[in-house]
Amino acid sequence: MLLWTAQTVSLAANAPADPSDEALVPDSSIAFYQANILIAVGKPVSLPVLWRNMFQLGANFVMSHITTRSRLIIDDSPGEP
Repeated sequence: MLLWTAQTVSLAANAPADPSDEALVPDSSIAFYQANILIAVGKPVSLPVLWRNMFQLGANFVMSHITTRSRLIIDDSPGEP
């Protein structure tokens, strides 16, 4: 059982095995998400959270950022990391 989000993100961020592996991270997220991905030698890819989209990431928007190197998608709520 994982008690904190930080533990979960740290474990998940270590999943990328190659320096070119990507993790998609909403830009409204806590900074340690990107840091954990970099520590795990992955590449964080920012997903811009925009006012015009009511601060929501739609499925099509997320899918448009997925590449053959994508290994992880972090989905968070800005009010509850």
